[in-house]
Amino acid sequence: MARVPVDELVMDYDYQRVETKTVADLVRHWQDEKCAPLVVNYRPDKDKFYVIDGGHRLTAAKRLHISLLPCKILIGKTKQEEARIFADQQKDVAVLTPYDRYKAALVAKDAMALKLQSIFDKYNIKVLKYPYATSGAIRCLAYCWQMVNESKAETLDEMFYQALRRCYRFGQENDVDVWIVISKQEGNVLANVQRKEDLAKTMIREMTDHTREILEEEIRGLVRTSIPYNPTIEMKIPIWVKGDVA
Repeated sequence: MARVPVDELVMDYDYQRVETKTVADLVRHWQDEKCAPLVVNYRPDKDKFYVIDGGHRLTAAKRLHISLLPCKILIGKTKQEEARIFADQQKDVAVLTPYDRYKAALVAKDAMALKLQSIFDKYNIKVLKYPYATSGAIRCLAYCWQMVNESKAETLDEMFYQALRRCYRFGQENDVDVWIVISKQEGNVLANVQRKEDLAKTMIREMTDHTREILEEEIRGLVRTSIPYNPTIEMKIPIWVKGDVA
């Protein structure tokens, strides 16, 4: 643990987050004694300390013209290792969005992230932080990223189908390719999804067969019923019905 000059602390925005409203809150409520140590990595080739955890604190300190910050120093970690540590931060820090984790995982060469990105590249899909008003951008990265990182079958199924329906909505007239990215360790998840698919197909087939049998039985069981009509009283047509005969 040491106090490092703020001027020697650097942010690597290849995997770090850009500034958020958290910085403004830190500036307003800054207290030196409550400033948790930043986690930094010293890169000998750059002769700089790269911030892994504490980017918001660093930005706030610069605005407040604070010259030194307490730091936990790592030495000689690679950029990929920095990104991996950043992506695995504890939940008591500012919450990482799926986009933040995804970007860091790409820098860390995470296999799942790279596979997902290869799919996006193949179909020319942009991955933006705020894609809501942009055409051609992925709008369900949270589902995609959670799906490829989730290993519990009982919690994945609903997310899987929710994400699937976002890719292939009712009324879609074009062919839609849905890629399922899954690791060998998550084989139980895939097996569970396939099992449910087979059960659903079996249920539809049996319901169709059962309905057909019911309809056939009803059709075969139809009998024409008629009541004999033997009139014994002569019918008299009222005069007002006859009308005037020309």
